[in-house]
Amino acid sequence: MNPNTATARQATRSATYPARDHKLEEHFDEHVLAARLGVSVQSVRRWRWEGNGPRWRKFQGAVRYSQSDLEEWISTRPTGGGN
Repeated sequence: MNPNTATARQATRSATYPARDHKLEEHFDEHVLAARLGVSVQSVRRWRWEGNGPRWRKFQGAVRYSQSDLEEWISTRPTGGGN
């Protein structure tokens, strides 16, 4: 293999997929999300269907939520009090 070709391929790959400085974030399912929020799994499913819940992803057909997406979604929810 030509070393120049390998270097060019590596440079292209680096430009296409930039290096990340963080670990892959852990994801959890709708049952864990429901338990963390103190709501039913059906509520979580309804939010997802309506597009009102936290951002979600599918991995091999399984819906998963990340902690950072959950925290972001919670921060956008209305708060009470404030008097």
